Amino acid sequence: MQSSNDADTLGRTVPFDGKTDAGRSMARKSSKKKEPATERRALKVALWLVLAAAWCFVAVSTISFDPADWPSHAAWPQNKPSANWCGPVGAATAYTLFRLLGWALIVPLASAGLALAYIGWKRSLNHPLVRGLGVGLLTLGLAGILAAMAPDAGPLPALSGGTVGLFIADAVMIPRFSVGGTMLWMALVCAIGLIVAADRLVLALPAMIWRALVPAVRGTRAVAQTAGGATAATSRGLLERLRDKLSRKGRTRLVRIDDLEEPVEVEVKPARRPARPTSPESAERKPDMPATTDSVDDDESDDELPGAPQVFDRDKLREKVAALNVRFAGAAKSVATEADLQEFQNAVELEGYQFPGLDLLEDPEEDFNSALETLVRQQAESLEEALQEYRINGEVVDIESGPVITLFHVRLAPGTKVSQLNAVSSDLARLLKAVNIRIVPNIEGRDTVGIEVPNLTKEKVRLKELMSNRERFANMKLPMFLGKDAAGDPLIGDLTRMPHMLIAGTTGSGKSVCMNAIIMS
Repeated sequence: MQSSNDADTLGRTVPFDGKTDAGRSMARKSSKKKEPATERRALKVALWLVLAAAWCFVAVSTISFDPADWPSHAAWPQNKPSANWCGPVGAATAYTLFRLLGWALIVPLASAGLALAYIGWKRSLNHPLVRGLGVGLLTLGLAGILAAMAPDAGPLPALSGGTVGLFIADAVMIPRFSVGGTMLWMALVCAIGLIVAADRLVLALPAMIWRALVPAVRGTRAVAQTAGGATAATSRGLLERLRDKLSRKGRTRLVRIDDLEEPVEVEVKPARRPARPTSPESAERKPDMPATTDSVDDDESDDELPGAPQVFDRDKLREKVAALNVRFAGAAKSVATEADLQEFQNAVELEGYQFPGLDLLEDPEEDFNSALETLVRQQAESLEEALQEYRINGEVVDIESGPVITLFHVRLAPGTKVSQLNAVSSDLARLLKAVNIRIVPNIEGRDTVGIEVPNLTKEKVRLKELMSNRERFANMKLPMFLGKDAAGDPLIGDLTRMPHMLIAGTTGSGKSVCMNAIIMS
């Protein structure tokens, strides 16, 4: 016995749509798959649009970068409002990127633009991480090259390769490989980065160039062959006509003038045009030009020509350095006496107290300048030899020696840049046996470049010598004798005029000695 539901089912006609149950289930699954794929594609398009907008913002910001916009440190006063096309945010973005990479920013910016364009066209980019690594290597190599070759040619002062290039060139590469080696290594890094980032383009580039040059070479060869044939034919025709003329009878016999013993009458045919009348002045015979001219003396040395770099051998170099004037700071040393301090001691009323005598203090060194002069002249010889070795046209013309630092005045030849000295400063310091040196590009009142070199032997500054300068601390209530400056002048300060004082320095630089000198003074 069947139920009523079964009867209803049997009695109702179900329309047939031509699909089985399995077909309907597959259709539902395919529709479910299409919906997520469409959503993912929409998300990719939205992400691409966001990245493209960000790239356009960065590109416009860098194109309209102005060094006078905030927060740049390159100019003052700063623009108000900002001159950047993207406003203060664009100015800050461009300044940050230029400060980091300098002109090397062009590589990642252009690579990002090409990648976005390629993805928008092909919708996929194979090996993006590897290609990004190649772009990074190319950026680092270009930043190092810019910092080593032209450090002042960037959008910001001394940052043509940004802080990244400055660190690579000055802190890592140049101290070890100099400028030439740095350029080679950075060029190798750029080549590797270019191959990793765009291997197909780099490998196909020689073939493309060859295919472009082959038709041009073939065309040039064809033109040359055609021109050569025409030239050969023309030459043959000229030779034949010349041979016919020479073979004619009654041709003029060529006679050497030296073989003539008697004057020969020559028939002169009338000219087609009448000759111009000549004035008596022009008819006069002009004096003959000398047959020979004075030749340049081959024995003259090139060194005597003006502007030629002077090359010295070791003996001449020693004679030249020995003739230099070495000025020592504080060459005339004086010793304090009881009379120098008597006036100052009388101004202080201390009953029952007797000031210690100056015999407790040591006298200054008398023969320090003579011992230092020999070392300074040896350093001058080494400096000139180093300049010649690195092909820098310059010479030492004056020397100023202080208790701690010696200043060598170097006059550079016209056309020689100070940057050439900066590039080899580490090498110069090594040849001068110094830890480091400082190059002073401009000195007031002089046309020379200063090179400050620490003295190998430093002078011991004595307190007794500083106390002899009575006129320097006559008006001070509590004089404090600190020492000497780089020029050798005494450093004396009034402690009562110093509300705050900080004594700082590295280990062994003399902080404790300074405090003892303050207490003793």
